[in-house]
Amino acid sequence: MNFIKRAGITLWARKGRTVLLVITASVVLMFVMAGLIIQNAALMSAKTATNSIGSTVTLSQNREKMMQKMQKKMSSSSADEQPTFTQPTTTIAKVKKIAALSNVASYNISTSASVNASGFNAVSTSSASSQTGMGGPFGNSSSNGSIQINGVSTTAGSANFSDGTAKMISGRGSRQAMKIKIMLSSSQN
Repeated sequence: MNFIKRAGITLWARKGRTVLLVITASVVLMFVMAGLIIQNAALMSAKTATNSIGSTVTLSQNREKMMQKMQKKMSSSSADEQPTFTQPTTTIAKVKKIAALSNVASYNISTSASVNASGFNAVSTSSASSQTGMGGPFGNSSSNGSIQINGVSTTAGSANFSDGTAKMISGRGSRQAMKIKIMLSSSQN
């Protein structure tokens, strides 16, 4: 305990040096505190910006997992058997349960189907022709139709309408208040 007494005597004897040491330590502590305050403010600002901006989340099929299951079925089945492929679907009740969460502002159910033209000739484009004819275990070009039909539960919730690239010229779009029966698998024939 003698060293504490000697430290006190030394500090009292060298008053100028003690004051300078206290000021230097105070300045260093203030800079550390200011850095922590700035870091906390930046994190709070980023969190507030993220919450106010919002985001769009898409619930869709895990195609990579479906491909792995199909490959397992193909390797375990004999050469004569053709493995069947079923696409997972969800129900409107599950979608509404997710939509009822407090973080969800709105939702839009969309689906698409390929159909073959009947009684008229379908217009083909280079981008549409590259999307058809998928081939492989998921189907061949005969299972994909010549026309792609996309359905949504609300027109305003569709990406083309919400970002302003599409607009309604006449009539009205679909609304969620309407009773619409939609299958939720990615493609039906």
